Amino acid sequence: CIFSFLDNDFEKNIAKVMTYASILKSNVSAKTGEEISIGVGGYYVDFINISASYQEAIVALERKFLFGKGSIISIEDIKFPAGSDFSGILKQIESLKSVGIDKLDKKVCDIFDDMIQHHIDYESFHMLAIQIILAIFDNKNVSEYKENIMKIDMYKNVYQYINQFDILQETRDYILQLVEDIKKKHNVIALNDIL
Repeated sequence: CIFSFLDNDFEKNIAKVMTYASILKSNVSAKTGEEISIGVGGYYVDFINISASYQEAIVALERKFLFGKGSIISIEDIKFPAGSDFSGILKQIESLKSVGIDKLDKKVCDIFDDMIQHHIDYESFHMLAIQIILAIFDNKNVSEYKENIMKIDMYKNVYQYINQFDILQETRDYILQLVEDIKKKHNVIALNDIL
């Protein structure tokens, strides 16, 4: 959809577009029963920039995995932080190899929060998610549970399983479930040692 306005009040016009997008989303949902996501490109005064706005809408829509299904995402929502790179996230992932089992879930949540703040793209997100799992399994405190965990159906093809997720939250929940299963195995072994 292309929206045109009589005045140049940026904030007011963006608010109108977001309202129209919400109405469109509701109408599609009511008529089809399907939940859609909408990407909104930038606001430009000159018609010559319509293509740029369209490309921005596509980029915004590609980030639906960050915001969840049924989201309305404006290009303004995903502006990249200045000098953004993944080195900090990669360092945090590397630290998963040495953190205690009791702190794994907190650390994983922190990493996912950083991914959201950096507005990472879909391909980088999947690569980082796999790196998180590899780092968890490389953790010196986890290696003894790796074989038992990999026997559980939902972890047999863990890397293929990760690639099926379209939403960051689903991947985060899957990895946190993996951490929870590791904690349970650890607690069972610790309890057996006590008995």
